[in-house]
Parts: sequence; structure tokens; C-alpha cells
Amino acid sequence: MKTNFYIPQHPFLKNFIRLIWQVNGHPHYSSETIIPKGIAEIIFSFSELPLIDAKIGDKEIRLEKYFINGYNTKPIRMQIPRHHFFFGVRLHPHVIRQLFFVPAGELANESIDLALVDKTADGLWNRLKEAPGFAHRVRIITEWLKQKTFSHPGRELAIIDFLNDEKNTVHTSSSLSKTLFYSPRQLSRKFLEFTGMNTEEFLQYKKFLRALHLAHSSPLSLTQIAHECHFFDQSHFIRVFKSYSDITPGEYRQIKGFPPGHIYQ
Repeated sequence: MKTNFYIPQHPFLKNFIRLIWQVNGHPHYSSETIIPKGIAEIIFSFSELPLIDAKIGDKEIRLEKYFINGYNTKPIRMQIPRHHFFFGVRLHPHVIRQLFFVPAGELANESIDLALVDKTADGLWNRLKEAPGFAHRVRIITEWLKQKTFSHPGRELAIIDFLNDEKNTVHTSSSLSKTLFYSPRQLSRKFLEFTGMNTEEFLQYKKFLRALHLAHSSPLSLTQIAHECHFFDQSHFIRVFKSYSDITPGEYRQIKGFPPGHIYQ
């Protein structure tokens, strides 16, 4: 399998794109599980079987040849075709609304056909599929984004910065409301719009995301990770981790793949 990544450096693109990636080849595995990773993205499939059967939690879905996925709180499980070829764009959550006039929170635990919200989807997919390589696809997708009209997020920028701050897990709902200068009710509405979760739910989810990163990449013990991520105790950590991933953090460490949050079988 060949994997490519591109992290934008241009100030304009950095405001909208977190990462552009591509995987292409014949995998040694037949199924893949993607644990929730706190991202919203557009994915294009150029595999020999572009429509892929999958499940989000217990819900059976069909992944179209181009689709949008919002913040997930349940794992995605899918059967992988013999030839595996995906190209994806990870976006900041506020960009989903500006691009498609749909809040990212409404796409949580969903796979939405891109053509339903963007009439240029089929032409874009064909251009990307026929492109001679990853660098060319990056140019196509960034030019496509530059043609869109974006407004500055303004006051929401502080919330967006918090969403993207992987290490900040210390806040309560009350303290975060004061820090971001929103009333608790306003703040909860914003989190629902961006993530599909209210403030309390997202704060717990954020602890899980930090714990997932540490369980994958750090030598810390699970007890140390529980403390680092401000869980009440070890049992609380395990319970929360399993509620999002369906496995314990110890099990994740034994079967983890690359990139973080991916498990192959």
C-alpha cells in the first residue's frame, strides 16, 4: 500500500484544510475499522469497486464513490476491495457548513453522497480520478476550494481553535463557556452545529480523542493516560474509551494499525 499526505502551509488553505491524504494499492487485509477521530472529511473512492458496504455502529450503510462524513462517535467498519484507492480531504468543521450549507453536526455518524449537496461532484471525481498523481490531485482539490466563497468565522474562531486543540482537556462546561465568552446555551448550540454533540458530550469526547492519541503513540501506562486526560479513574477511562471505540484501550494497543485510529483484519 502506498500512502501520501499533504499538510497545507498556505495561510488561506490552512484555515480550511487540516490534511489531504491518499492510499492506493493491494492491502493485505480484507476489512478495516476506523475508530472515531474527531474529523470531518470528504472522501473519493477510485477503487475497482467504488461502492463499499460498511457499518457505522450498528447501522448498515453504502459508501458512495464520493461522500462526506462528519464527526463520528461510533466506529466505521468496512469490507475492503482487492484494489484499495481512496483520496480524502480533512476539513475544519466550520468549513462543511460554508461549503455545503449543512452543519457538520448533522453529518455525524452519517455518510452523505457528495452529489446531494454539490452538483459539481461527478465532474470533480472524474478530474481527480484521471489526474496523473497525488500532487496533481492536491492542486485540483485546492483550486476547487479556492473557487468557493468563504466568510470569516469571526467570533466562532475561538470555538474552532478549541476544537482543533488536541491537548486541552481540562475544561468543564461552565469554565469553557466563560473562556469562550458564550452563554452555556449558546455554546451548546455551537457544539451541536459543529460536532453533533452538546458541550458536555464533546468535552468527554475530547478526552477520548486525547487518550486515543496517547494510547497509540506514547509509552505512558493506561493509568498515566487516564490521569493525563482527566478521567475520574481507570474504570471511567476504560468505560468512556469503549463507548466510542467498542474496545478497551488495552485491546486497542494490541491491535492498532497506522494511521492512529485504524485497525486492520
